[in-house]
Amino acid sequence: MVDASGSGGGSTHSVIGDIEKESPYWPEYQYRHTHIWNNIYKLTFAVAFLSVVPYLYPKVVFVITWWAIWPPLLAFALALFGTFRAHRELIALGEIKDRHREFLRLNLPGNSNFKRDVMVYLVTLLLAAAVNTYVVLVAWIPNVQMPACA
Repeated sequence: MVDASGSGGGSTHSVIGDIEKESPYWPEYQYRHTHIWNNIYKLTFAVAFLSVVPYLYPKVVFVITWWAIWPPLLAFALALFGTFRAHRELIALGEIKDRHREFLRLNLPGNSNFKRDVMVYLVTLLLAAAVNTYVVLVAWIPNVQMPACA
């Protein structure tokens, strides 16, 4: 079967794509979806970086001792704040998605697991930051020894 553009197959997808772009909610839906993903990437990088700082330079940790707990604590606080902020953004995205689907009169079966999956990931990141903070506090800082000079 050949569609209006002269190509066969996949025509339903291109027609739905054109109709989606006519929705007044489409630009905000795209913005919020992209915004959430960008924040997840940035949050993951920042939490991971701050979490490993105490392990990078044992000589510095030996000198500053308990001050070395601050980067992992900051990573935990950032993960906690990011999780709450992402939850609010996911709610806003869900509202826009619902309006967009209502405008298009789409009755899709089932719900998307996007919100649940993002929250599971962020809570896992938060728990990993908490465990790392505990490990740095209890096991790493008290046991760091001055490396032998060569």
